[in-house]
Amino acid sequence: MKVYHGSYTAINEIDLNRCEVGKDFGRGFYVTSLYEQAEFWAIRKGRAKRTAGVVTEFDFNENIPEVMGLKVLKFDGYAKNGWNLLCKTD
Repeated sequence: MKVYHGSYTAINEIDLNRCEVGKDFGRGFYVTSLYEQAEFWAIRKGRAKRTAGVVTEFDFNENIPEVMGLKVLKFDGYAKNGWNLLCKTD
């Protein structure tokens, strides 16, 4: 499944240790299956850091998080905060 992450910089490798604390669903790496949602966050985060912002695309294998001992929150519909998939450590 293709998923997208919007940020102020490109993400070459996901590092859950660098994820911010205090997010809506806890510390984690937030992605969406909707490019437009990731683009919204890329613009928002980019402005905060005075960059253009970047949308990074990932091929998400739904079996990998379980093998790595990670938790996944998946929302079948629109999430108010704009994200519909989250991998987290806690």
